[in-house]
Amino acid sequence: YMRKKQVKNAITVYNSALNVKKKVLGSKHVDVGSLMFFIGGIYKKTNELKKAKTYLTQAQFIFKVGGMSNLPDAVETEILLEDIKSSMLAENNTPLLKISHQSSLPIAIA
Repeated sequence: YMRKKQVKNAITVYNSALNVKKKVLGSKHVDVGSLMFFIGGIYKKTNELKKAKTYLTQAQFIFKVGGMSNLPDAVETEILLEDIKSSMLAENNTPLLKISHQSSLPIAIA
């Protein structure tokens, strides 16, 4: 699916696999974390940063709880989360509104 640029179909298939792994292995198994990392990576590539952050944060938790923070997927999860946080901050880096000392109306800072 990914090669054919059918991202929605790929995510559907991966989420189905994720549900099966959770039922068979348990929701805190390292393989569940790795699949969540993979799905989060797909969302990041498609610039769906909130969804990516959700999956990657869950993967990060699984890796930490399982004592597997040194695995390649765990290390890459940390890197991707930092990158997402930076991207989200950059997206929100718009001029802030400030309350003028002379009036109670907000004014834009240029």
